[in-house]
Amino acid sequence: MVGGATLAFSSLFFVVIGSMASAVLDTADEAARATRLLHAIAADRGIDLTTAAALGAANGAPAPKPAMNGEAQLADARSSSQVSPGKYEYLGETIVKQGNRYVSCGVEHRTLGKAKEAIKARKNG
Repeated sequence: MVGGATLAFSSLFFVVIGSMASAVLDTADEAARATRLLHAIAADRGIDLTTAAALGAANGAPAPKPAMNGEAQLADARSSSQVSPGKYEYLGETIVKQGNRYVSCGVEHRTLGKAKEAIKARKNG
């Protein structure tokens, strides 16, 4: 009788432990998926994640950039092309990747998006 109760209790214990382990793994998968999504959004908006957290903590959260509509995205994609590995053309200017920086007209930028924004600002301003 004591052996049966011990077996039932230990079986129930292992079911509980298995359920908890499954919940932990599911939570980790969802967190990883959310992180990948946020990284993709940040890359699309040209946000450098290596310094974004430090800047946000020091200066308050930066205002999000407005999303481009479909026509603006298409025009931006048409005006940009990768000439060779590490070399890009955007609005008639060349952007070269050197290490983990992008250089355009002698100015270093943290991301390709930032380099494109600088070129666009020079052209418009």
